Amino acid sequence: MVRILSYLNNQELVDGIHAAIPDAEIIFIDPNKTLEENLEADCLLCVASFLDGVEQVIAATNGLKWIHVFGTGIDGFPLEALGDIILTSARGASAVQVAEWAFTCILAARKNLPENWISAPSPLWSIADNIGAVQGQTLSIFGFGSIGKELAKRALAFDMKVMTMTRQSSVFVDGVETTDSLEALFAKADHLVLAAPATIETDNIVNTKTLSYLKQDAHL
Repeated sequence: MVRILSYLNNQELVDGIHAAIPDAEIIFIDPNKTLEENLEADCLLCVASFLDGVEQVIAATNGLKWIHVFGTGIDGFPLEALGDIILTSARGASAVQVAEWAFTCILAARKNLPENWISAPSPLWSIADNIGAVQGQTLSIFGFGSIGKELAKRALAFDMKVMTMTRQSSVFVDGVETTDSLEALFAKADHLVLAAPATIETDNIVNTKTLSYLKQDAHL
């Protein structure tokens, strides 16, 4: 029997686990209560945005082999507490949703929303001078993982030019230009999306110097 500790307590999660592992025992953790001593579990499920007390849970649990974080980023996880425990994340699980959100923001910036419909209620609405098109504009994507690729698909469908800078040796997306120059990536951008993981290498990537590369009217 597999024993699973979980910070999440919802029926959809329980049903999904039991569909995959019918005899799994799920023990829910309440971070506001004192932990039981000598917990026994094979797996711990937690959330990237809420890791309070996770070090104490790891220390108090015997037999823990695997920790899964619901979320993409694990930069806030106390890696020093892992030891030999395997750590995984839900990388890519919400790529479509995040890419759609980023593209929604791009369209909103270009169409001057919500200001246009607030200043011009529907009975008086007409095409305003400041409603532009994204067609022909350049979208620069810093980082080209699952979110970046989904975002590029949507931008290309709107006839945008897409440029990316990534550690990958090949991109394999028709119509996407690559560069190894951060200055070029920023300088050509009408819209710039940061889609890279939060790491030591990417920390403070937006600073006074890199901002100076952008056009005056670029959208970040």
